[in-house]
Amino acid sequence: MAVPYPNGSVPASDLTALDGQPEATLRTDAANAWNRARADVLDRTGITLIVRGWNRTLAEQEQFFFERYEPLATGAGPFNDVRWYKGVRYARMRGAAAAIPGTSNHGWGIAVDVDDYGAVGQFDHPRRLATFPILAQHGWTDTEGRGDIQEPWHLVYDPTLDTQPTTTGFLMTLTATQQQHMYNALVGPNGTPALVALMPFGQNLPTSLAVTRGAIQELLDRTAPVERTDATGKILKFALRQEIADTKTIVAAQAGQIAGLTTALAQVARGTLDLEAITTATETGVIRAIATVEDTGTDTPHKA
Repeated sequence: MAVPYPNGSVPASDLTALDGQPEATLRTDAANAWNRARADVLDRTGITLIVRGWNRTLAEQEQFFFERYEPLATGAGPFNDVRWYKGVRYARMRGAAAAIPGTSNHGWGIAVDVDDYGAVGQFDHPRRLATFPILAQHGWTDTEGRGDIQEPWHLVYDPTLDTQPTTTGFLMTLTATQQQHMYNALVGPNGTPALVALMPFGQNLPTSLAVTRGAIQELLDRTAPVERTDATGKILKFALRQEIADTKTIVAAQAGQIAGLTTALAQVARGTLDLEAITTATETGVIRAIATVEDTGTDTPHKA
């Protein structure tokens, strides 16, 4: 995944806090995957996972590095671990291995160090055996941890291996810009107040549309003028035909949004996103909704 920033400089806007640890952050897709995986682990094993390592700035990486490595012109130190940084030769003198500053996956905001997950080389720790297979289903890998560093606690998120990426909502698989395009294509940049008001069930659009259709049928069954109260408390009377026309617009917005979302869901499942096709589906849904309401208004008998 190409990113427009260097290691250790993930923008705050691209970071999300981890559940239960507001001080801990990861790149948003990794944070969402961790939060989802952590909840899955708790549900299936009763174990609550905590991390002691997350996103690290370059300064934090340097701090970790210099706490463990010291300049050494010759020799390999007690751990036989020699690394070069900014033209200086360093050897590890204490603690666990640390990546050269500016190269750590912690600096990309996609790595965690899980607490109580085994000592160096202890990949058979009971908590790890019980929970890592679940984490792996959500894209968390231990390939790097099983390498030279032998750290069972060190996990890295790989979105290509995440088999559960849409369980918290398919929009989470899109970038912020794509989400805004989706929103604009479906309901317009400023939203539709009337549409929002007729969505008592949140984002359950089919249910909300059923509520709206029920309201239309109620209007069609009325014979007296429809009364509404304005902001000043004054009672206003509207002709039935005008009330139906106003409600028709809302139904059109509902149907268009459902058509657009249906198309979007199919595209996301295929790993594509065609905004023009979504917009076309939305417009088609609106046209069909208007025609349906007009037919309903024509065919429904009224009492004199």
